[in-house]
Amino acid sequence: MDNRLTALETKWDAVIPTLATKADLDKLECVTKAEMAVLGQATKADIAELRADVHKTAASLKTWAMATLIAMLGFQTGLMAWFTRAHDAPHARTLSASDLQGDLCGS
Repeated sequence: MDNRLTALETKWDAVIPTLATKADLDKLECVTKAEMAVLGQATKADIAELRADVHKTAASLKTWAMATLIAMLGFQTGLMAWFTRAHDAPHARTLSASDLQGDLCGS
């Protein structure tokens, strides 16, 4: 039993000096709080920068979407106008005022 007690005391004597004291823990707490505050500020700055980048990208995408929409509408309008002119009935003719008067008067 004495051997076991001596072994424990030896281990105890080796471990106790390496343990942190209350003063060590208080100092560590202050340092940790300061580091966390610095990291918090850095994180806020990073988030603000990221938010600005997201807004810039969103504005760019809106611009591209509007430009694409306007281009597509212009293309469709031009295509419809071309089809309307290209596919007019070849036998259709324009009537003049004299043609209409002759039809109305029964001649």
